[in-house]
Formats: sequence, structure tokens, C-alpha cells
Amino acid sequence: MYAKEKNGWLKHFDFIILDIIGMQLSLYIAYLFRYGSFHVLNSYYYRRMALTLVVVQLIVVFFCESYEGILKRGYFPEFKQTLRFVSYVLIGFVIFNYLAKYEMDYSRLVIVMVWELGVLFCYGIRYLRKKRIQRNMADSRNAKQSLLILTDSKSARELVQNIAGNLFDRRVIHGIIILDCDMTRTSIQGVPVVASGENAVQYLCQNWVDEVITTYKGEEDSAESVLMDCEDMGITVHRI
Repeated sequence: MYAKEKNGWLKHFDFIILDIIGMQLSLYIAYLFRYGSFHVLNSYYYRRMALTLVVVQLIVVFFCESYEGILKRGYFPEFKQTLRFVSYVLIGFVIFNYLAKYEMDYSRLVIVMVWELGVLFCYGIRYLRKKRIQRNMADSRNAKQSLLILTDSKSARELVQNIAGNLFDRRVIHGIIILDCDMTRTSIQGVPVVASGENAVQYLCQNWVDEVITTYKGEEDSAESVLMDCEDMGITVHRI
């Protein structure tokens, strides 16, 4: 379970960072509009607000699964998710200050503008990032179905030979993921090893893969976690 949660954070790390940037940018612009200055960090209260927003964002990401299925969302579902995410962050910010008994010496105009601009910036940043990822996926995809092999270092060579000898014309082996050790940047039977168990899900999320074939039957926790993520992403899994 821990491994699955860790992979969930890693595969959306880019969106997490971009959302943090979007919220911080909204704070700077709101502060500029209200006080006529970009020097947010010169103010004790707004310096604390900037830090608190980051902490609350990470808490919201962890508990609310804000990025689940993000690459498959349409325009309106993504807007609703962004609106919900930013609203949770601002509500969490207010609750945090109340529970910590901090003085709320903030301009209400700044808080409202952070919410409005946060929705706008985070939505725009997510949209652009998704377009970039989808374009990269499309560029790497060809007319053939992309097949990825998921196995261990001992079984890899024999498995590649067996699969390569039985492929239909419409399939091509995209690469190999070796779970039990890091063999990235090497190749087996001419097929590149593209990821290890540590970054398998991150690779699958950022590259176009149609099918995964594996010799694992489900007894190994690390393999099963990756295979469950494959199914969540709509990748066909073949167990042999």
C-alpha cells in the first residue's frame, strides 16, 4: 500500500509543483493589486500566508487525490476539479489559522483574489501541461500498438525472445521494465530497459503504452501495485 501511495505522488509531481507555482503567483498578483508592491515576503503576515498555502496544498493533495485521472479529464471536469482544489486550499488556510490562533491580519480582498486567480492560473497551467504530455505521447506513438514488458532480471531475456517471436504485425515492443533492480539505459535482446520498479508508474504515466505483458501472477506486492496502476490508466494487462 505504501508503495502505491508513493508512486501516486511521484507520477503527479509535476502537477503538484505547477499548482504550487500557480497559487503563489496568484498571491503575488493579489498583493500587488491591493498594496501596489510585489514584495510579499517583506510582510510577516503574507510571508506566513505564502508558506501556509504550500503546506495546505500538500495536505489537500494527499487526502483528496486531486490528480487522479487528470490526463483523461475534459475541459469542464478539469475546471470543476480545479475549483474544488483551490477552494479546499483556501478553506484549509482559514481553518489552519483559526486552530493555530494566528492573527488573521489579511486583506479580505487579497484572500478573495487569491481564490479567483488561483482557479484561473491552476486551470491554465494544468491545461497547458496536459497538452504538452499528450503531444509527447502522440509523437512517440506510431501506427503499431505499443507493448511494454514488465518482468524481473532473471526472466527478461527468455520472455523477450518468446514475445518477439510471436508478435503480430500490429504490435511493437516499446521497452522493458525490470522491477527487481535498476537496469535503465541498458538493453536486452535489442529492447531498451526504460524503467525500474522505483519509477515504473511515472514512466507509464508520461509515455504512450497500449499494453503491458508480464509473467507476474499477483503474488508480488511491488508488481501488483504497478499492474493495478496500469489498469487504472486504461492500459491493457496480459499475465502469462
